[in-house]
Amino acid sequence: MKRFKFLFCLFVCSFMLSMTTTASASNYSTGKAVIPAFYQGPVDYCLFNISNITDKRIDVTITFYKQDGTMLTDDGTATGGIITAGSQAIDQAIDYHDNNTDNTVTFSLDAHCSTIINLYYTGSNTEKYLGYGIISWEQDSTALQGLVAHGRQHYVDTNTNPVRVARFAIPINGGLPF
Repeated sequence: MKRFKFLFCLFVCSFMLSMTTTASASNYSTGKAVIPAFYQGPVDYCLFNISNITDKRIDVTITFYKQDGTMLTDDGTATGGIITAGSQAIDQAIDYHDNNTDNTVTFSLDAHCSTIINLYYTGSNTEKYLGYGIISWEQDSTALQGLVAHGRQHYVDTNTNPVRVARFAIPINGGLPF
């Protein structure tokens, strides 16, 4: 009987410990969506608007893949190269970095803030980039959704004054939060 009580007590303690571990793990949220297309070249560039719809800071990772399947990387600064945080929203992309070994862009975004990630043609290279991407987020919370994002491709008419014309929208997750 003592052995049964000991085993029962051990089982109950193990169960309670596993419930505590599970409960704390459920306070960590993540989400992911596909960026179906991007294009960057001498007269074309893309902008991606990203908004944190939660009450807490959120960590964002974006990985762009070129048409050959290789990852698009840049120079590591938010203000230079072909991948930049938007000039008006650069302060929103906290701890911005765009020269990682396992992803393209990482940054944190404060609660209820928005930023813009640009894929510009720098003029220093002749390559054109066509591809897709993955945008993901993580947060220490119980949020079911954390971001809403949308992209657009622009064309710059260089024959006249530099006129920027939006060519088409790039919906991410059908425009719905993820």
